[in-house]
Amino acid sequence: MRRFFTLMLALILACAASAQDFKKYGRKAPAMVADGWTVQESRGDLNRDGVPDLLVMAFPNIDSLMFFDENDQWHDYNTPRIAVYWGSGSGMYSLYKAYNYYESLSHDFAYSYKAEITSRGTIRLQCDMQADGLRQTVVEIYRWQNGNFMKIGNSFEKYQPSTDSTVLYSRNFNTGQMQYLKYQGHDADSPGRVEEWSDMEVDGLEPLRIFSYDFGDL
Repeated sequence: MRRFFTLMLALILACAASAQDFKKYGRKAPAMVADGWTVQESRGDLNRDGVPDLLVMAFPNIDSLMFFDENDQWHDYNTPRIAVYWGSGSGMYSLYKAYNYYESLSHDFAYSYKAEITSRGTIRLQCDMQADGLRQTVVEIYRWQNGNFMKIGNSFEKYQPSTDSTVLYSRNFNTGQMQYLKYQGHDADSPGRVEEWSDMEVDGLEPLRIFSYDFGDL
């Protein structure tokens, strides 16, 4: 119970901080986030109005979001935030919505993140995790449709150093199909690779609410 309240306190602090993470308007990404934060930025037309929009990923550094719980387990909720800004003809960007990533970082992994607007006008979010040769990459793809950003695909890739092999799952929620690949090393075209396709049940598309990399059970 104590651990529950500890984690809830962290989330409340994060929510309180998120209200001032991103400015409502701005022209340049570094000036649109909280002081001392680092940013990634990407531009492209997300809502297909002919005007470039802005995707910002910000990396916080808040001491109160790093702590040991009563079981001496380390928690770090300084995970990235992302924000979508609509563009305008004047060069001023206005905040549409910001999203947080509420998962504690593990000291067992080294993390890297990437957020970009693709040439097709979709949002591509990527998280890489590495530890002792093990590498995992999760990608989420969102597209603006029906007044929201909807998840249209994702992928999960895992390299296992003990077998020098890689497994890749890719899912397309528009077509309802999943691709499975297994190959040696890091070369997807290596001899003896295994490729399988299967159908999925898709009960509507999931909107982007809280930024997370959750591939679910495979």
